[in-house]
Amino acid sequence: MKRIKSLSAFTLLLLLAQSIHSQSSAPTNAAAKTKIFLHSGWKFSQAGRVDWHPAIVPGCVHTDLLRNKMIDDPFFRDNEEKLQWIGKTDWEYETAFDVTPELLKRENIELVFDGLDTYAEIFLNDTRLLNTNNMFRTWRVSCKSVLRRGANILRLKFRSPINEILPLMAKLSYELPASNDAGEKTSPYTRKAPYQYGWDRDFAPIALVAQWPWRAPVIQLPSAFDCCWLVDRPETNAHGPAFAKTKTGDG
Repeated sequence: MKRIKSLSAFTLLLLLAQSIHSQSSAPTNAAAKTKIFLHSGWKFSQAGRVDWHPAIVPGCVHTDLLRNKMIDDPFFRDNEEKLQWIGKTDWEYETAFDVTPELLKRENIELVFDGLDTYAEIFLNDTRLLNTNNMFRTWRVSCKSVLRRGANILRLKFRSPINEILPLMAKLSYELPASNDAGEKTSPYTRKAPYQYGWDRDFAPIALVAQWPWRAPVIQLPSAFDCCWLVDRPETNAHGPAFAKTKTGDG
């Protein structure tokens, strides 16, 4: 009798564990279906040219150039100094992806960029969606009105971070300190990883300033009430900030 009770209790525990696992895995699977990562089919080109070359995203323009045998190893002898032109050049990345009729039925569709370095214009099917200026933040934009059934073209036009800042510096009557910057001292004026400009003058005296999608773009289908942020409403809330939610998607 005790053995039967033990088996029954064990069976109930197994059923309970399976139920909990099913409930916990369901939201995860649902969430996975709301994101489509665009990490394949990429190519890159120097701005203004018509020749395109295979690229890897996430990636870096230097490694793409090296992989396509367009430059020598930057860390061999004095090659690093010879490749400074890369950071002063504009580059473009492009990929094509398909959109199904089922996807277009969604009420809201967004393009999300978790890693763009740094100054870039984002075009979807030749329509300009974004102009970015910060490597360290996420950029999010609605794209349903631009998407079309079948093939879609996403192009990222990266501008040289050095050339972007030099005109700004020329207008200033002062210069911010940049002892580790081995180039034109533009690093303090931009939201970009400082190590690219030469982190240590003894160890890395020359900079390798890059432009690149360091994380793959994502097509995201927002769920209902998936945004929550802090809202300050002093005129209506005497006790300070309040949390607010908004419905941003289907469901």
